[in-house]
Amino acid sequence: VEDVIMHSTSPVMIVNRFIPKEKLNFKKIMVGVDFSKSCKYACEFAAKLALKYNSKLSFFHMSSPKESEKEGEEKIQKFYKTPEGIEYEYKIWAGTQPYTEILKLAREKEIDLIVMGSHTRDESERVYVGSAVEHVSAESLCPVVIVTHPDAVLKIEK
Repeated sequence: VEDVIMHSTSPVMIVNRFIPKEKLNFKKIMVGVDFSKSCKYACEFAAKLALKYNSKLSFFHMSSPKESEKEGEEKIQKFYKTPEGIEYEYKIWAGTQPYTEILKLAREKEIDLIVMGSHTRDESERVYVGSAVEHVSAESLCPVVIVTHPDAVLKIEK
């Protein structure tokens, strides 16, 4: 899976268990926000999906202990402007293990799809799969889409 993610310009969906057909309508989409370049692509991809499926979009950000919920929301708003016509919310949680909190929130909110950007190293542009992506995609009860490239956004037609 890591090789596919690392070498693909298309989004990669990981489904690690049976998903009932009604959960494939993607009415609740969550995107993990870490403010990386690939995260921007993931936000754009998730927003296009939300528009296509008329879904609610939840932006999840793991805050530092010093960062307030309001500060986290402002950072996300500055990082990514959600297009009009999308119902959305911000979930800012403190913690030290992003993947644990992403999985917990996905279960609590009965999320249908998690969208994440993989990490990139700016100096070499070499893409690698981060540990949060690995853990979430392995343990998630819903499908997980990994976005590594800006062309992923072009893969969804309105």
